[in-house]
Amino acid sequence: MIGPGSEQISIIWEVTDVLTQNALLTREEAMDVLEYIDNNHDANIGVTWEIIQYAIEYRYPEKDKEWNQLSMEEQDNLIEEKAI
Repeated sequence: MIGPGSEQISIIWEVTDVLTQNALLTREEAMDVLEYIDNNHDANIGVTWEIIQYAIEYRYPEKDKEWNQLSMEEQDNLIEEKAI
């Protein structure tokens, strides 16, 4: 939230945001994805859902491949199971 007289903003991405893109990741792996993005993102592009997906693909290619082989229904069920 920006208060009166503030001269900055902050955009927050959470572990749960990453897990909605691949619920096969652990919370620790999801945090690793966020740290990777924080250390390597292009400020001209910023952080987007697409950037999160690219980071998952780069950091955890096996889990990304497994996730993409699941049906949308299976993905949704896993997301619900993790109570994301």
